Amino acid sequence: MQQINLPWETYPTRELTWEEKRRRLLRWLKIVVTRRGWAPLDFPTTGFAIIADDRIVDEEILDEFREGLFCPIAIGEVVGDKYQIVRKLGYGKSSTVWLARNLHARLQYRTLKVHVRGATLREYFIHKELHKASHFHPGKLHVRKVDQRFTIRKSEGSFGCLVMKPMICTVSDALRAFTASSNGRPFPLVYCKQILYQLLLALDYLHWDRKLVHTDIKADNLFYELRGKTSLDAYALTNYRTPASRKVVNGRTIYRSRCLQGTAGRVVLGDLGVAKPRIPIIRNFGRAQPCIFQAPEVLFDIAWD
Repeated sequence: MQQINLPWETYPTRELTWEEKRRRLLRWLKIVVTRRGWAPLDFPTTGFAIIADDRIVDEEILDEFREGLFCPIAIGEVVGDKYQIVRKLGYGKSSTVWLARNLHARLQYRTLKVHVRGATLREYFIHKELHKASHFHPGKLHVRKVDQRFTIRKSEGSFGCLVMKPMICTVSDALRAFTASSNGRPFPLVYCKQILYQLLLALDYLHWDRKLVHTDIKADNLFYELRGKTSLDAYALTNYRTPASRKVVNGRTIYRSRCLQGTAGRVVLGDLGVAKPRIPIIRNFGRAQPCIFQAPEVLFDIAWD
């Protein structure tokens, strides 16, 4: 009779030591626990700081918010049938970004990028084509990947949502934090070189391998990965015990965003929603890149690729 090996174990030809048995048991328990999922948390409805009405918070400064285009999201809410919102991480003109617990997979956290009403999920389809490449390129590791997409439907309308791996912060966040604590010292040259080297790897992969032009390279679109075994569960518990400060504007709750905590890993390039194809026989026209980084071709409205 053929012996069946369990997926997490192979049968040895010798007697296992106690240490080996302990490691195999822990590995088996980890598989069982992570597959069980977990129950939603009941986030507190009191005990948080109320932000004064005269203070502008996050996306409140944007015209898109005043036009009611942002999706109303509440901490503790479950979206996509399995993602419970834990904390607001950031915002932009076209989206807000949240940390969420995957209720169907214990110990798994994801970043949700919730787009404004009416926005297309062009970024998802770009990523879908981008990661079809079967061969390896070192720059592929430095381009952020989108895992999934779904739609959040509310009375205000439908809002597209992208699911991604959590990042600790943007390079822009790191620069601001360093400036606030450096007493006027410049950002270390060695860090600048590391950022630029990894950015160039990502651009080489996009431009020459996948034939895409990002068109929106800036510090806000460069992200630091989480390195090591950073406990997002501990971070979520901290936010559970000390709820985020907030205010209510026209019946909508605005939460103050905060970056993740942990050790920064490699730099990855994200936000490919305005990327354009790089085709030799077709030249691109129009605006590309933030004004401070625009090439002469863009400034003088000349074709570029």
